[in-house]
Amino acid sequence: MDCRAVDKPLYEFEFRTASSSCGEEQAVSIVVPIQIDYSNAPPALTTTFPPLVSTDSVTVIRLPLGGIYEAALSGLDTDNDPLALMAEGRGFELAAAGMSFVPRNGTGTATATFRWVADCQAVRPEALSVVFTLRETTCRPQPRRRVVRFEVMAPEERPFQPVNIITPNGDSRNDVFTLDNTKSNLPPDFCDFRFANLQIFTRWGNRIYQTTNRTFSWDGGGQPAGAYFYLIEFTNGKKYRGAVTIAR
Repeated sequence: MDCRAVDKPLYEFEFRTASSSCGEEQAVSIVVPIQIDYSNAPPALTTTFPPLVSTDSVTVIRLPLGGIYEAALSGLDTDNDPLALMAEGRGFELAAAGMSFVPRNGTGTATATFRWVADCQAVRPEALSVVFTLRETTCRPQPRRRVVRFEVMAPEERPFQPVNIITPNGDSRNDVFTLDNTKSNLPPDFCDFRFANLQIFTRWGNRIYQTTNRTFSWDGGGQPAGAYFYLIEFTNGKKYRGAVTIAR
C-alpha cells in the first residue's frame, strides 16, 4: 500500500465464487470493507532564535557591521518519518549575504547550524528574510516554518558640530578647519553611505577649495579674514552646510 490509498479512507472489495452444477450456475459473493488507518503527527521544530511574540510574528536579528550571529535548529518527529531541515533566502542567496547553513538530516531527527557574518549586503531597502523549514517525508506532510529577518545596524548619528572658526596664525591652536570624527561627529563611512566631497565658497559663491579626502585640513588658503561657507556631500545624497570664519 502506498500514499495513494490514503486519499480514500474506505475501500470495499467484493469476492465472488461461482460453480455450475446440472446446468445451473451457483454464485456466492462477499463484500469486505477495508478501512485505511492513517495518522500523522506534525514534527516539532526548535531553535535558539529568540522566542516569537506571536504565532504570526517575524523574528528580527540586528547586528553591527562585522558582527557574527549563530543559531542551532533541531527537528523531532514522533512518527519517526525522515526529516530534512532547509533554509532559503527570500530573493537572495545565503552565501552572497555572508550566511551559511549546514543541515544534518535523518530519520525521526534532524539538526542544523546557521551562521551570519553581518556585511554590507544586508544594508538595503528590503531586509534579508530567511525561511527555515522542517519537512517530513510522509503521505500528508505538515512542514514547520520559521521566518527570521536580518538587519545591519547603522552607526548612531549624532549632532554634527564642526569647528566654526579658525585662526591660522601658527600657534597650533585652531590653525585649520578639519572634520575629525571625534570632535565634529561627522557620520562615519558606512557601506554605500560614504564621504564624497567638501567644497568651500566665498560669500559671493566662488569656490576656493574642494577635496574628496574626509581627513583634509584647510588652513584658509591665504584668504582674508571673514566668513566662508562649506558644502559636504555623501554618496547617498545627504548634505551638510555651514559656515567657518577665518580670524586673523
